[in-house]
Amino acid sequence: MHNNVLKTFENTHKQFEQVFEEFNISNLKSKLGTVDKILVCGMGGSALGPHFVRSVYADKINTPIIISNEYNLPKWVDKKTLIVVSSFSGTTEESINCFNEAKKRKFKTYIICTGGNLSKEDSLKFVYNPKYNYAQNPRFAIGYSIASFIVLLNKLGFLKVNKKDILKQIKIFSKGTLQSRKVTKKIVGKIPIIIASEHLVGNAHIFQNQINETGKNFASYFAIPEICHHQFEGLTFPKNLDKNIIYILLNSNLYFKRNQKRYEIMKQVLNKKKIKFVEIKATGKNVFEESMYVLGVSSYASLYLANSNKIDPQPNPWVDYLKKRINE
Repeated sequence: MHNNVLKTFENTHKQFEQVFEEFNISNLKSKLGTVDKILVCGMGGSALGPHFVRSVYADKINTPIIISNEYNLPKWVDKKTLIVVSSFSGTTEESINCFNEAKKRKFKTYIICTGGNLSKEDSLKFVYNPKYNYAQNPRFAIGYSIASFIVLLNKLGFLKVNKKDILKQIKIFSKGTLQSRKVTKKIVGKIPIIIASEHLVGNAHIFQNQINETGKNFASYFAIPEICHHQFEGLTFPKNLDKNIIYILLNSNLYFKRNQKRYEIMKQVLNKKKIKFVEIKATGKNVFEESMYVLGVSSYASLYLANSNKIDPQPNPWVDYLKKRINE
């Protein structure tokens, strides 16, 4: 089973290539009409791509993007909102509920899925065969999720990207394997607290998901500069905190200079508190490459963590338990 996860990671670039080749809906902008904001309705692994893209291209996307993990649409949604319903399986009940509400209120919708109920709906949509997701779970379709959202924004005129450049830059994903082993050795038996800023905040969200679902290990994430205004004071109690947690600092030379300084000061605080940390310095020529590198580190680290925890990385028995009980 572990081989399916490894094989999926090794073919992440093919997920991008497939989407760029197959997502060929023409005149999408004219079909949807005026759109001035985007609401993404998606849960868990199905929303990882939008989180990644929204962070990486924050200074390039020229429309607001809000990600909702709820059953219902926010009150502010109107006729100029594009509701992107992202569900890997096409059967996610929260996403389906949002779609039904949007359809009832005659809002603009766009579906991204692999099949299920949503694939049969009368809506503009991208339905794909996840042939390079050998592990099958939504979180392992991260390449499909990122690429689909990039192409959608590109076709709507909200983001200008060069697909050929992206296909070259995603190769840096595989270079994260070496550092991921070092990271895993340090976080085994600990509760990782992931810290990121700016273009890597989406990565932190993904990393938490991967450690939780793939590594079967508790984790959480926060962003600098926000945590500098409260979290340091929370490192005093309980007294055994230093024995249970470890910080993972996602750092970058591309961060705003004042944020870079905050990371250096944070390391000083952690040392004074005797709390361990591991730093992942993002590698790449631009924010996209850096984010793909960190994605590679987090992906492989979550798999190695599952191995260290001596547990199968694929099944989600407790998520399945919840779904079974809620449908009884």
